[in-house]
Amino acid sequence: MVPQVRARVLGANLGPFWQARYYDRNVRDYQEFTVKLRYLHRNPVKRGLVAQPDDWKWSTYRHYALRETGVRRDRITTDGDGS
Repeated sequence: MVPQVRARVLGANLGPFWQARYYDRNVRDYQEFTVKLRYLHRNPVKRGLVAQPDDWKWSTYRHYALRETGVRRDRITTDGDGS
């Protein structure tokens, strides 16, 4: 049974199950690009997932802020779970 049906069967009425529809738009210039990129890099910090933007395993922060290139070997996992 899908989660939203299970919740309703159990009597939970928590409002809409799914998030409101997202929207997309084109980034029109470099200034807007930097604003969006800054948001992406700071979001894991703001949410308390990491202390610094470059601590986030999947971040491009080190590439953009520090001009690093290549793959950091310490960020590669070999446990087969895709993370």
